[in-house]
Amino acid sequence: MNKIDNIANFLNKKSKKCLAINGSWGIGKTYLWKQVEKKLSEDSKDKEDKKVVYIDLFGKESYKQILEEIVFKLYGTYNSITEKTSDIISGLIKKVSCEFIKIEPNAIFSFLKKEDFNNIIVCFDNIERRSDNLSLKEILGLVNLLKEEKECNVVIIFHKEELNRMINKDTEENNKQSWYEIYKEKIIDYEFVINDNSKVANSIISNKIECDEKVQNIIFECYQRFCSNNLRLLLKFIEYVNYFNKECFNQYHSDKFFYIVLNIYYRDLLKYTKQHYYIPINDHDKNIDIPIFQEYFNNYYVLSHEKMSILKNNFENSLKNYDRMYFLDYHNKYLYGNLNDIDFAKYIEDLFPKFKNYIYENGTYYSITYYQGFFKLYKKITSKELDCKKNIEKNFIKELVEYEFNISILHDPFHENFYKEIKDMIEKNEEYKNYYQELQSEKRKNINIDSFFNSLTSNKIIQTFNYNVIWQYNCFEIESIVKSFQINNDFCHQFFIFFSSTMDVQMLQKYELKNNLFQAYSDFLDLKENKIKKEEILKIIKEQNHDCILLKLITS
Repeated sequence: MNKIDNIANFLNKKSKKCLAINGSWGIGKTYLWKQVEKKLSEDSKDKEDKKVVYIDLFGKESYKQILEEIVFKLYGTYNSITEKTSDIISGLIKKVSCEFIKIEPNAIFSFLKKEDFNNIIVCFDNIERRSDNLSLKEILGLVNLLKEEKECNVVIIFHKEELNRMINKDTEENNKQSWYEIYKEKIIDYEFVINDNSKVANSIISNKIECDEKVQNIIFECYQRFCSNNLRLLLKFIEYVNYFNKECFNQYHSDKFFYIVLNIYYRDLLKYTKQHYYIPINDHDKNIDIPIFQEYFNNYYVLSHEKMSILKNNFENSLKNYDRMYFLDYHNKYLYGNLNDIDFAKYIEDLFPKFKNYIYENGTYYSITYYQGFFKLYKKITSKELDCKKNIEKNFIKELVEYEFNISILHDPFHENFYKEIKDMIEKNEEYKNYYQELQSEKRKNINIDSFFNSLTSNKIIQTFNYNVIWQYNCFEIESIVKSFQINNDFCHQFFIFFSSTMDVQMLQKYELKNNLFQAYSDFLDLKENKIKKEEILKIIKEQNHDCILLKLITS
């Protein structure tokens, strides 16, 4: 027989016995008892057998409270009690049901005979969580009373170490002996200690989560590493796992790295679960951090559609990160190990389409030349172009356009050199030129130059002419900039002052006349209405006899 059957059999066949179930908090003491209780109930279907009165001592303030609960549970679950007691006690019980506070439970309890407890098991749980107002000596005295005078079986459930922290508050031993050492021999007949609940945890996981064996093993591993045998924590964790499996994780089950990434997300979900319930996480890997789980706990255990979309995207991207790491490992094996040409070409073909971000990954920039090297190698091995080559190159063009039209970032030399390689690729391919121009045109439709100028003071307009930020004007259609020169006198004046000033040769070289700002000013001067104006401006600049952008622009 298993331990549940053994305990049920012990309580069924014996009388006047006290069974102690001892184990750390959350290890499954109450869970075990409920299984035993279920077994006792099943055994009593065909015959009159033991009935259970379960008393949770959590927060109980007094001996009186416990007696009240025992009486009411007996009256409610053991209907024959009224038949076995006198008319007086029957009347008392009926009166108690509507005037509970006015009846002394001691009086009612004293009327109950030992015959009334023949088939009763009284279980006291959470002894260590009782109120400080209720002494341990009172509880143990009641246990002894039920056992010896009422001759029923009693079960007590507790965590011995926690009780020992309250050593002998009720004794005169000056904390030299624990309550257990003092009372075990007198009160407890059999002790069942739970040290390991692995089988129970496995059973809970398999029964409460619809997933394959590998996923169950991941959850069990998380439990063993980070739950400290706490089944309550496991049950809460399973509830949250079921939610995220349904809403997010299971959608990517076909990916070969699914189990690796799922383990990372489960561990982080467990970390936030422990934080939510104020359970220490010193044993947890604190390098893992997915803050969106915190929003789940803050929002009554639900994620908004928007946040769930973000989580799905992050999970998918995490899977793709592993594709890149997997490829890099095989690249090294190809260069330094025994991986042959054909097999490596297959890895290129299989993994390149799955990368999360072709340009940036885990703190590293990947240039277009990095991929082009593999494109050439693949063609050299297979004598054909890689199917995803064009898609990857177009992804780089998209990234270039995003970069060019992002006026919130400062373009630095590193990025300029990085994106120059993409521009060089575009220049060599007519299809890519057209694609690039289409993307730029679409972007410009969504950018309003009037809003841009409305957000700038005169001083800030001048700042937009600096060589390191002038690229922002490429975000606007040339025609819209021409219009601004026509209607915005401050802008037109600031432009003339800045670019008619003398610049040294090195500074002049930093400006690219293909910039939309210069092209727009040139078109502005070429308007029929500005024919003479252009001549006068050129005359003034030449009279100053120095090098400047305007002179270079007008005479080019």
